[in-house]
Amino acid sequence: MARQVIVMGDTTTHGGKVITGSQVDVIDGKAIARTGDLVACLEHGVKLKLPDSQDMQ
Repeated sequence: MARQVIVMGDTTTHGGKVITGSQVDVIDGKAIARTGDLVACLEHGVKLKLPDSQDMQ
């Protein structure tokens, strides 16, 4: 079954990567990303914050 949470190190559709996550909550040894955690975006060349799940629909 596929994992349905975003964790630090996951990649984006534009080649970016999640670069921050929870220091307490982990899955398979990886920090769970939360609303407001940072993503390095190769396409936009900046660090972006993860949106609220309602903004992703």
